[in-house]
Amino acid sequence: MQANACWAVANLAVVAENQGPMVEQYAHRIVLNSMREHANCVAVQHKGVWALINLMSSTKNQQLLKKYGGLLTLTDAIHFLLVAMRNNLVNPTGISEDIQHCGMWLLAALSTDAENRQQIVRESGHTAIIRAMRAHPDNQAIQQCGAWGLRNLCLDPETVQLVERAEGVGTIISGMSRHRDALDVQLHSVWGLINLSDNHDVKLRVIKEGGLTAVIEALQAHVTSLDMCRACFIALVNFSDKGPTLVRMVKEKAHLAVLDAMECHASRAEMQHYACWCLSNMADHPSNKVVVATDGAQTLVQKALKNFRDFPEVQSHGFAALKAMTLNTENLHMCASSKRYSEITHSVWSGLDFQGDRPGYSFSTGATRAPLLSEYEALEPPPAYDTGHAVYVDRAGGYQPVE
Repeated sequence: MQANACWAVANLAVVAENQGPMVEQYAHRIVLNSMREHANCVAVQHKGVWALINLMSSTKNQQLLKKYGGLLTLTDAIHFLLVAMRNNLVNPTGISEDIQHCGMWLLAALSTDAENRQQIVRESGHTAIIRAMRAHPDNQAIQQCGAWGLRNLCLDPETVQLVERAEGVGTIISGMSRHRDALDVQLHSVWGLINLSDNHDVKLRVIKEGGLTAVIEALQAHVTSLDMCRACFIALVNFSDKGPTLVRMVKEKAHLAVLDAMECHASRAEMQHYACWCLSNMADHPSNKVVVATDGAQTLVQKALKNFRDFPEVQSHGFAALKAMTLNTENLHMCASSKRYSEITHSVWSGLDFQGDRPGYSFSTGATRAPLLSEYEALEPPPAYDTGHAVYVDRAGGYQPVE
């Protein structure tokens, strides 16, 4: 009887127009009472979780629940939801997987609110999510909703260490390796790793356990997805604070994945901005400069600078990438021309000149010292400088293209 009543509530709440009146009539309280009184009945728990999803999935409905039931309503819902997940972690009939999936879906939806996140963590909801993901590693829906829930919970810095101690890092990375072709699993997992990496110690563990490799593989597999490229670029930027990590990125072909994404989304300023940022970080390490440049980064960066002159973010990180790639003779030669004719004295370059200065700027620092690198970095690039061509100025004052 109670299971059928919960299922009726779940079906009626599918229609958006019914949800408000049902909350006003305290349908949610009926469901919670049934789940409390029949905690050991799998059918009641299963149907009750479905009813809660339909009644509480939207933010508007959550506000109604607070109005007609007080804050205790959401607290009770989170409590009984987690009880249902813990009591039905593994069930031979397969219903447990549906309970875990629905439970984590609702936890992820509720965790968009800061107060709900705190309550979920107080009830050890993060451990319930991790246990479910580890118990059902091949269930794509559970992995997706679990990564989504952990992603939201890790928005709070104090929760990051709790998730890390509960083996959340390895669980997310394991889910990514098992479901490489599932875009939603990969996307939520990458964002989960990004939020976890806000803590420096946790970031080191993410990289050590294979998070960097997982992000690179996700970018390679889903390069056509704008959302995936954005997330992977941000993750690579976050991981770029250690020299050994930068070397590892290039060894694992992260720069090639970034270049593929630049070509795939050549018309998107945001993608070009993040890509230039990633390349500037990778090329900043002395061991990576030649490899990154010779694999085609300098060509695509100059193309981005030319196509997005009015976007300061692209210009800033694009010039930074060229600067990082042009700090040795071989890369200077490649970024500029195949032949040199008194370059330092007579040429204008697409980006930085051979002395590290930007065209159109001059320094008067006196004879006692050279300009500092910080002074160069403080400059903004010319707003409409044509970065696509280098020219050679001969001694007679005429112009000719550099070969």
